[in-house]
Amino acid sequence: YHYDHESIYDGCVLSGTTWMRFNHNDMNELEKLLKKNFKKYNRIIVIVDAVYSMDGDVAPMPEIVKLAKKYNAMTMVDEAHAIGVIGEKGKGIQEYFGLKSDDIDVYMGTLSKAIPSIGGYIAGKKDLITYLKYSAHPFIFSAALPPPCLASASKAIDIIIRDGKRRQRLRQNIHYFLEGIQSLGFDTLKSKDTAIIPVVIGDDKKTFEFAKIANQMGVFVCPIVYPAVPRNKGRLRCCVMANHTKQDLDTIFNVFWKVGKKLKLI
Repeated sequence: YHYDHESIYDGCVLSGTTWMRFNHNDMNELEKLLKKNFKKYNRIIVIVDAVYSMDGDVAPMPEIVKLAKKYNAMTMVDEAHAIGVIGEKGKGIQEYFGLKSDDIDVYMGTLSKAIPSIGGYIAGKKDLITYLKYSAHPFIFSAALPPPCLASASKAIDIIIRDGKRRQRLRQNIHYFLEGIQSLGFDTLKSKDTAIIPVVIGDDKKTFEFAKIANQMGVFVCPIVYPAVPRNKGRLRCCVMANHTKQDLDTIFNVFWKVGKKLKLI
């Protein structure tokens, strides 16, 4: 199954180029594709999410970079759920793995997650960005972002850079939430250091029912089912925040325990 954000698929289709998919974080399959195709094309770009939005796991970027260099491919990473969260200073996947800034060719992201505004960004070498400014239709033929949105995004970036305590609280909450949910008997897949923690329910109907009951008990949680995730892998997409208190998280544990027992999931 493939977990890249739908916008990546849309971009690939609209590009009009040949594109292929490899199974989620499967480096053996990625290498097979690169080995088979790197001589056929002038340029290959490997595109991945830094943090996957439905599983909360992290792309193995060092291995991806190594393979890309081996087969003369470029790398592009979507940092929507990484910026402000992973890395010692919240700088994303490059900092998280200790990579060099030029190990990844193209960084893209959104201004609507840890940065609470609208819009997005793309970063790379100067020549690439200049090329995009004069050739990317969505950039050329659209209006600029409203100044208040840019101001709020800029301020949020300042806070991410300066306020390490907020990020420390987030990490403490992530680990506390993971330990608590897992101790109840729920499956959280491979989520570890990210703010997205999936709680796997399985059956679609029970996933929706769980979310509905939890909401009635004061806990809002998003139910995620096929086609956003594989069939019979319905889940609750929990997003932990720095502002959650220990009491908040304990309340969630209590609600999840009661609903899980009611639906005979644990």
